[in-house]
Amino acid sequence: MPTTLVEIFRDSETHHRLSLFDLPALKIIEAMLFEKNGKPHIKCLATDKDRPAKPEEIVRQLWIHKLINYYGYLRLPVICELMDLHTTASMYPAISTTDLMRLPFLLPDDATIKKVKQQITAARAARREAHALLEKAKQAVEVAIEKNEAAGLAMLAK
Repeated sequence: MPTTLVEIFRDSETHHRLSLFDLPALKIIEAMLFEKNGKPHIKCLATDKDRPAKPEEIVRQLWIHKLINYYGYLRLPVICELMDLHTTASMYPAISTTDLMRLPFLLPDDATIKKVKQQITAARAARREAHALLEKAKQAVEVAIEKNEAAGLAMLAK
């Protein structure tokens, strides 16, 4: 039986705490839920370990997701360790977003920064190219539907 966040946060006292996060993040975290030994679990975003999916762990994973995907933090075990240190039993982070943004992380050396920038630039270029190819394919399908398949294929060949 699939586990949902609603089942895990069945108590109205804890359910409202999900309102700190946006719907896409909730859906992503919910999609990561699985059963292990008959109990709900979730794979930690930072350590890749299976953890029992208790409400406080779900909130912890939502914060890790937010740090990684919204604030650009790297997926590091230290993130989990810091969340463990600064999360209370009430499941509210005892550390504010402002404080989270001030967490000290060592900067990589210049060569690593340059390599990362190059990879990001290449990834963005590949994404732009993929979007352009998708648009071209959509137009070719429309031509194939309106005229014929050969005309659509000819458009793709250009």
